[in-house]
Amino acid sequence: MRPDLERSALVNITAATAAAALSLTALLTVTACSGTAAENAGADRADTPIAYDSADGEAVLAAHGLDGLTGREIVDRLDAVPPAQRDQDLIVSVTGDRVIVDAGGPGETAVPLGEDEFYLSIAPFVEVTHPCTFHSLTTCLGEQQSVPVQLTVRDAATGEVYAEKDTETFANGFVGVWLPRDRTVEVTATMAGRTGTVVTGTGADDPTCMTELRLT
Repeated sequence: MRPDLERSALVNITAATAAAALSLTALLTVTACSGTAAENAGADRADTPIAYDSADGEAVLAAHGLDGLTGREIVDRLDAVPPAQRDQDLIVSVTGDRVIVDAGGPGETAVPLGEDEFYLSIAPFVEVTHPCTFHSLTTCLGEQQSVPVQLTVRDAATGEVYAEKDTETFANGFVGVWLPRDRTVEVTATMAGRTGTVVTGTGADDPTCMTELRLT
């Protein structure tokens, strides 16, 4: 091969490799808050099974100041922690019926929620969002951070209002609301003159992370 052609081929290969690496990085960034609870919390690792009510699990909670707290108390505490102050060694996800706590090693544990408690964390957005199924209290970030929002959640069938408040999104861009279990609800958010509505469920297998509520 002529030297000039060889150099050209090498440049093309290098550029293609760099582009592929960039695409992979972008994909990982976008999907960091998505997937199942097991994927979010690392529970599908064969060498670190979830240790429900185990001594190791209790030690994990104690090491991070979460021992003695109910599932609801853990959620309320961690979702409000500003991203810059988050514990980098801890991943905590909330599913429809439990909170999964993972400190990156053996001793993963789960703390149940109350029988009629469902936590829905909502990230209203205008331009940028990400896929998400079960909300990560320690890694998820939304677009609208520390912004005033008017939120209403009502029963989609009966119109009963379960939550109605003027509040502000957390520093992570989410606003959380506790709802009764096994309902179909309509969530409406209004922010700076923009409004969006999404219908979702509150069953044990339903998403706890709402990132598709677009404000228009």
